[in-house]
Amino acid sequence: MIAHGYQKAILDSSDGGINTVRTTIYDKVRDIHGWPEGYYGRGLINCTYLDDLEGLSEVKNRELYCEELNKGDVGYGPKGRLTTYAGTGIGLISEIITAGDIVKSMHEGVHQILHGQRQLKL
Repeated sequence: MIAHGYQKAILDSSDGGINTVRTTIYDKVRDIHGWPEGYYGRGLINCTYLDDLEGLSEVKNRELYCEELNKGDVGYGPKGRLTTYAGTGIGLISEIITAGDIVKSMHEGVHQILHGQRQLKL
């Protein structure tokens, strides 16, 4: 149920240490409040963040963000404004897999390891 533009932005990112940033601006433009001091979301760097660095007011940045919502999937990515929350491990993601498929795969792997059908690789 994640927007395709969000998914594409995740897959297109190569290094979360370079492509992401911890900031409060993504919460502010989305009108999310109440996080304790020192807790920030981490997201892909995009125009919302870069404009905040350049001194664009939060009010104007939020207006631009809301306008971008009408663009759908093209509003994501480095040239977009829509928030794509992601951690520094984002570069390790190479495909979109459902949570159910991940759990099944892990279950099968554990079963194979416990029954000696597969070696544990460390």
